[in-house]
Amino acid sequence: MTGRVAITGVSGDVGLGVIKALRTSGRDFFLLGLDASSDCAGFHLVDAHHRPPLVKDPGYIDAISAQLMAHDIECLFLGIDQEIPLWAEHRTEVEQKTGAQVLVASPDFVHHASDKVRTQMLLDRAGLPHLPTCGPEVAAQQVLEQLGLPLVVKPRAGHGSSAISICHDETSFLSAWLSTDAPCAQRYVEGPEYTCGLLFDRDGALCDTVVCERGLRDGRTMWCRPRTDGFLDDFFARLAPALTGARGAINVQLRLDEQGTPRVFEINPRLSGSTAMRVALGVNDPIRLYDHFVHGQAMPRHAPQEATVFRHWTELVVA
Repeated sequence: MTGRVAITGVSGDVGLGVIKALRTSGRDFFLLGLDASSDCAGFHLVDAHHRPPLVKDPGYIDAISAQLMAHDIECLFLGIDQEIPLWAEHRTEVEQKTGAQVLVASPDFVHHASDKVRTQMLLDRAGLPHLPTCGPEVAAQQVLEQLGLPLVVKPRAGHGSSAISICHDETSFLSAWLSTDAPCAQRYVEGPEYTCGLLFDRDGALCDTVVCERGLRDGRTMWCRPRTDGFLDDFFARLAPALTGARGAINVQLRLDEQGTPRVFEINPRLSGSTAMRVALGVNDPIRLYDHFVHGQAMPRHAPQEATVFRHWTELVVA
Protein backbone atom coordinates (compact mmCIF):
# COMPACT_ATOMS: atom_id res chain seq x y z
CA MET A 1 0.00 0.00 0.00
CA THR A 2 1.31 3.44 -0.92
CA GLY A 3 1.87 5.88 1.93
CA ARG A 4 0.85 9.46 1.20
CA VAL A 5 3.00 12.13 2.84
CA ALA A 6 3.33 15.92 2.54
CA ILE A 7 6.48 17.83 3.48
CA THR A 8 6.86 21.59 3.91
CA GLY A 9 10.10 23.44 3.28
CA VAL A 10 11.52 21.03 0.70
CA SER A 11 14.19 23.57 -0.21
CA GLY A 12 15.78 23.16 3.25
CA ASP A 13 17.78 20.54 5.12
CA VAL A 14 14.85 19.21 7.18
CA GLY A 15 12.51 18.78 4.20
CA LEU A 16 15.20 17.22 2.03
CA GLY A 17 16.10 14.91 4.90
CA VAL A 18 12.51 13.65 5.13
CA ILE A 19 12.47 13.01 1.38
CA LYS A 20 15.67 10.99 1.61
CA ALA A 21 14.43 9.05 4.63
CA LEU A 22 11.20 7.98 2.94
CA ARG A 23 12.72 7.35 -0.50
CA THR A 24 15.44 5.08 0.93
CA SER A 25 13.11 3.17 3.27
CA GLY A 26 12.35 0.47 0.71
CA ARG A 27 8.67 1.39 0.95
CA ASP A 28 6.31 2.96 -1.59
CA PHE A 29 5.40 6.59 -0.88
CA PHE A 30 3.58 9.34 -2.73
CA LEU A 31 5.32 12.56 -1.67
CA LEU A 32 3.85 16.07 -1.93
CA GLY A 33 6.45 18.82 -1.64
CA LEU A 34 5.33 22.21 -0.32
CA ASP A 35 7.59 25.24 -0.62
CA ALA A 36 7.17 28.92 -1.44
CA SER A 37 10.28 28.89 -3.64
CA SER A 38 9.80 29.47 -7.35
CA ASP A 39 11.94 26.38 -7.90
CA CYS A 40 14.08 24.13 -5.77
CA ALA A 41 15.69 20.70 -5.98
CA GLY A 42 13.06 19.26 -3.67
CA PHE A 43 10.36 19.83 -6.29
CA HIS A 44 12.15 17.35 -8.55
CA LEU A 45 12.42 14.67 -5.86
CA VAL A 46 8.71 14.38 -5.06
CA ASP A 47 5.68 13.12 -6.95
CA ALA A 48 3.78 16.42 -6.83
CA HIS A 49 4.56 19.89 -5.55
CA HIS A 50 2.73 23.08 -4.70
CA ARG A 51 3.77 26.63 -3.86
CA PRO A 52 1.73 27.82 -0.86
CA PRO A 53 1.74 31.46 0.25
CA LEU A 54 4.37 32.63 2.72
CA VAL A 55 3.95 31.53 6.34
CA LYS A 56 2.98 35.06 7.38
CA ASP A 57 0.05 35.05 4.92
CA PRO A 58 -3.27 34.62 6.78
CA GLY A 59 -4.31 31.98 4.24
CA TYR A 60 -1.26 29.75 4.79
CA ILE A 61 -2.94 27.01 6.87
CA ASP A 62 -6.04 26.87 4.64
CA ALA A 63 -3.94 26.70 1.46
CA ILE A 64 -1.95 23.72 2.69
CA SER A 65 -5.04 22.06 4.19
CA ALA A 66 -6.63 22.17 0.73
CA GLN A 67 -3.59 20.38 -0.70
CA LEU A 68 -3.70 17.74 2.02
CA MET A 69 -7.30 16.94 1.11
CA ALA A 70 -6.75 17.12 -2.65
CA HIS A 71 -3.95 14.54 -2.45
CA ASP A 72 -5.44 12.32 0.30
CA ILE A 73 -2.40 12.95 2.50
CA GLU A 74 -2.02 10.83 5.63
CA CYS A 75 0.81 12.67 7.35
CA LEU A 76 2.36 16.16 7.24
CA PHE A 77 6.04 16.73 8.12
CA LEU A 78 7.08 20.30 8.94
CA GLY A 79 10.40 21.70 7.76
CA ILE A 80 10.05 25.46 8.38
CA ASP A 81 10.78 26.87 11.85
CA GLN A 82 8.51 29.90 11.46
CA GLU A 83 5.43 27.79 10.70
CA ILE A 84 5.66 25.48 13.73
CA PRO A 85 3.82 27.72 16.25
CA LEU A 86 1.03 28.18 13.70
CA TRP A 87 0.59 24.45 13.10
CA ALA A 88 0.73 23.74 16.83
CA GLU A 89 -2.17 26.14 17.35
CA HIS A 90 -4.28 24.70 14.51
CA ARG A 91 -3.23 21.02 14.58
CA THR A 92 -6.44 19.56 15.99
CA GLU A 93 -8.77 21.39 13.63
CA VAL A 94 -6.58 20.61 10.59
CA GLU A 95 -6.42 16.92 11.49
CA GLN A 96 -10.20 16.77 11.90
CA LYS A 97 -10.76 18.63 8.63
CA THR A 98 -8.21 16.82 6.45
CA GLY A 99 -7.70 13.43 8.08
CA ALA A 100 -3.93 13.97 7.93
CA GLN A 101 -1.70 13.65 10.98
CA VAL A 102 0.22 16.89 11.59
CA LEU A 103 3.51 16.05 13.30
CA VAL A 104 3.88 18.92 15.74
CA ALA A 105 4.09 19.31 19.51
CA SER A 106 1.62 21.12 21.76
CA PRO A 107 1.32 24.94 21.60
CA ASP A 108 2.72 25.29 25.14
CA PHE A 109 5.76 23.17 24.37
CA VAL A 110 6.42 25.04 21.12
CA HIS A 111 6.03 28.34 23.02
CA HIS A 112 8.86 27.38 25.38
CA ALA A 113 11.08 25.63 22.85
CA SER A 114 10.90 28.47 20.31
CA ASP A 115 12.24 31.03 22.77
CA LYS A 116 15.75 30.60 24.19
CA VAL A 117 15.01 32.54 27.37
CA ARG A 118 11.90 30.47 28.13
CA THR A 119 13.83 27.28 27.28
CA GLN A 120 16.37 28.04 29.99
CA MET A 121 13.58 28.88 32.45
CA LEU A 122 12.01 25.49 31.72
CA LEU A 123 15.32 23.72 32.43
CA ASP A 124 15.85 25.73 35.60
CA ARG A 125 12.38 24.89 36.94
CA ALA A 126 13.07 21.21 36.28
CA GLY A 127 16.27 21.38 38.32
CA LEU A 128 18.41 20.60 35.29
CA PRO A 129 21.69 22.25 34.25
CA HIS A 130 20.99 25.39 32.27
CA LEU A 131 22.81 28.31 30.71
CA PRO A 132 22.46 31.78 32.26
CA THR A 133 20.62 33.76 29.57
CA CYS A 134 19.50 37.37 29.11
CA GLY A 135 16.89 38.58 26.64
CA PRO A 136 16.52 41.90 24.78
CA GLU A 137 14.76 43.55 27.72
CA VAL A 138 18.09 43.57 29.61
CA ALA A 139 20.45 46.50 28.95
CA ALA A 140 23.76 45.61 27.32
CA GLN A 141 25.85 46.68 30.30
CA GLN A 142 23.69 44.64 32.64
CA VAL A 143 24.18 41.58 30.45
CA LEU A 144 27.95 41.94 30.82
CA GLU A 145 27.64 42.39 34.59
CA GLN A 146 25.31 39.41 35.02
CA LEU A 147 26.90 36.93 32.64
CA GLY A 148 30.49 38.01 32.08
CA LEU A 149 32.59 37.11 29.04
CA PRO A 150 32.82 35.20 26.73
CA LEU A 151 29.22 35.31 25.50
CA VAL A 152 27.16 33.98 22.63
CA VAL A 153 24.74 36.48 21.06
CA LYS A 154 21.95 35.25 18.79
CA PRO A 155 18.28 35.95 18.02
CA ARG A 156 16.05 35.10 20.97
CA ALA A 157 13.67 33.20 18.68
CA GLY A 158 16.19 32.00 16.08
CA HIS A 159 16.75 28.36 15.15
CA GLY A 160 19.33 26.10 13.61
CA SER A 161 22.43 27.79 15.09
CA SER A 162 21.90 30.75 12.75
CA ALA A 163 23.09 34.36 13.16
CA ILE A 164 25.40 33.50 16.06
CA SER A 165 28.21 35.73 17.31
CA ILE A 166 30.80 34.47 19.82
CA CYS A 167 32.07 37.49 21.74
CA HIS A 168 35.30 37.44 23.75
CA ASP A 169 35.47 41.17 24.46
CA GLU A 170 33.13 44.05 25.23
CA THR A 171 33.48 45.71 21.82
CA SER A 172 32.44 42.63 19.85
CA PHE A 173 29.60 41.95 22.30
CA LEU A 174 28.15 45.47 21.97
CA SER A 175 28.39 45.29 18.18
CA ALA A 176 26.57 41.95 18.07
CA TRP A 177 23.98 42.96 20.66
CA LEU A 178 23.05 46.16 18.86
CA SER A 179 22.96 44.59 15.37
CA THR A 180 20.82 41.53 16.25
CA ASP A 181 17.04 41.78 16.17
CA ALA A 182 15.52 40.77 19.54
CA PRO A 183 18.84 39.37 20.78
CA CYS A 184 19.62 37.07 23.65
CA ALA A 185 22.98 36.37 25.26
CA GLN A 186 24.16 33.13 26.82
CA ARG A 187 27.34 32.23 28.61
CA TYR A 188 29.67 30.57 26.10
CA VAL A 189 30.57 26.91 26.64
CA GLU A 190 33.79 25.81 24.99
CA GLY A 191 33.29 22.02 25.01
CA PRO A 192 32.20 19.56 22.29
CA GLU A 193 28.80 20.10 20.70
CA TYR A 194 26.08 17.49 20.28
CA THR A 195 22.89 17.33 18.24
CA CYS A 196 20.40 14.98 19.85
CA GLY A 197 17.34 13.52 18.14
CA LEU A 198 14.51 12.62 20.52
CA LEU A 199 11.34 10.79 19.45
CA PHE A 200 8.16 11.10 21.52
CA ASP A 201 5.01 9.10 20.89
CA ARG A 202 1.45 10.50 20.72
CA ASP A 203 1.19 10.20 24.54
CA GLY A 204 4.36 12.21 25.16
CA ALA A 205 6.55 9.25 26.16
CA LEU A 206 10.21 9.32 25.11
CA CYS A 207 10.83 6.36 22.77
CA ASP A 208 14.38 6.86 21.49
CA THR A 209 17.36 9.20 21.67
CA VAL A 210 20.24 9.37 19.21
CA VAL A 211 23.19 11.56 20.19
CA CYS A 212 25.75 12.75 17.64
CA GLU A 213 28.81 14.90 18.17
CA ARG A 214 29.01 17.39 15.34
CA GLY A 215 31.07 20.01 13.56
CA LEU A 216 29.47 23.19 12.22
CA ARG A 217 30.07 25.61 9.39
CA ASP A 218 27.86 28.70 9.11
CA GLY A 219 25.29 27.12 11.41
CA ARG A 220 24.99 23.89 9.41
CA THR A 221 26.16 20.45 10.60
CA MET A 222 28.98 19.40 8.27
CA TRP A 223 29.95 16.16 10.00
CA CYS A 224 28.51 14.09 12.80
CA ARG A 225 29.56 11.02 14.74
CA PRO A 226 27.13 9.08 16.95
CA ARG A 227 27.83 8.31 20.59
CA THR A 228 26.62 4.78 21.26
CA ASP A 229 27.83 4.46 24.86
CA GLY A 230 24.69 5.99 26.40
CA PHE A 231 26.63 8.68 28.25
CA LEU A 232 23.65 11.07 28.16
CA ASP A 233 20.93 8.51 28.95
CA ASP A 234 20.55 9.64 32.55
CA PHE A 235 20.34 13.29 31.51
CA PHE A 236 17.58 12.63 28.97
CA ALA A 237 15.70 10.46 31.46
CA ARG A 238 15.57 13.54 33.70
CA LEU A 239 14.88 15.96 30.84
CA ALA A 240 11.98 14.06 29.22
CA PRO A 241 9.43 14.62 32.04
CA ALA A 242 10.12 18.36 31.84
CA LEU A 243 9.24 18.46 28.13
CA THR A 244 5.50 18.45 28.71
CA GLY A 245 3.62 18.46 25.42
CA ALA A 246 6.51 17.05 23.38
CA ARG A 247 5.21 15.03 20.45
CA GLY A 248 6.98 13.51 17.49
CA ALA A 249 10.55 14.61 16.77
CA ILE A 250 12.40 17.03 19.07
CA ASN A 251 15.95 18.23 18.41
CA VAL A 252 18.07 19.14 21.44
CA GLN A 253 21.41 20.90 20.96
CA LEU A 254 23.93 21.02 23.79
CA ARG A 255 27.57 21.34 24.73
CA LEU A 256 29.56 19.77 27.53
CA ASP A 257 31.18 22.25 29.90
CA GLU A 258 34.61 21.81 31.47
CA GLN A 259 33.10 19.50 34.13
CA GLY A 260 31.42 17.36 31.48
CA THR A 261 27.96 18.68 32.40
CA PRO A 262 25.52 18.86 29.47
CA ARG A 263 24.36 22.44 28.85
CA VAL A 264 21.35 22.65 26.53
CA PHE A 265 21.40 25.85 24.50
CA GLU A 266 18.57 25.15 22.07
CA ILE A 267 15.50 22.94 21.70
CA ASN A 268 13.92 22.72 18.25
CA PRO A 269 10.36 21.31 18.15
CA ARG A 270 10.99 19.48 14.86
CA LEU A 271 13.23 17.00 13.11
CA SER A 272 16.92 17.86 13.01
CA GLY A 273 18.53 19.53 10.03
CA SER A 274 20.91 16.54 10.10
CA THR A 275 18.07 14.04 9.47
CA ALA A 276 19.60 12.87 6.18
CA MET A 277 22.94 12.29 7.91
CA ARG A 278 21.21 10.15 10.55
CA VAL A 279 19.53 8.17 7.78
CA ALA A 280 22.98 7.49 6.32
CA LEU A 281 23.95 6.09 9.74
CA GLY A 282 20.94 3.76 9.77
CA VAL A 283 18.59 5.90 11.88
CA ASN A 284 15.34 6.65 10.04
CA ASP A 285 13.25 8.96 12.20
CA PRO A 286 10.62 9.92 9.55
CA ILE A 287 9.68 6.30 8.79
CA ARG A 288 9.24 5.56 12.49
CA LEU A 289 7.13 8.67 12.96
CA TYR A 290 4.97 7.79 9.95
CA ASP A 291 4.40 4.22 11.15
CA HIS A 292 3.49 5.39 14.66
CA PHE A 293 1.27 8.36 13.95
CA VAL A 294 -0.47 6.94 10.87
CA HIS A 295 -0.61 3.23 11.68
CA GLY A 296 -0.29 3.21 15.47
CA GLN A 297 2.87 1.09 15.52
CA ALA A 298 5.32 1.34 18.41
CA MET A 299 8.48 3.29 17.64
CA PRO A 300 11.45 0.90 17.88
CA ARG A 301 14.87 2.07 18.94
CA HIS A 302 17.43 2.41 16.15
CA ALA A 303 21.13 1.79 16.76
CA PRO A 304 23.27 4.07 14.57
CA GLN A 305 26.27 2.78 12.68
CA GLU A 306 29.54 3.62 14.46
CA ALA A 307 31.00 5.88 11.81
CA THR A 308 31.47 9.52 10.85
CA VAL A 309 29.15 10.93 8.21
CA PHE A 310 30.07 14.06 6.23
CA ARG A 311 27.66 16.39 4.47
CA HIS A 312 28.54 17.08 0.84
CA TRP A 313 26.77 18.54 -2.15
CA THR A 314 25.76 16.89 -5.37
CA GLU A 315 24.19 18.08 -8.60
CA LEU A 316 20.68 17.36 -9.85
CA VAL A 317 20.31 17.94 -13.59
CA VAL A 318 16.76 18.47 -14.80
CA ALA A 319 15.93 18.62 -18.51
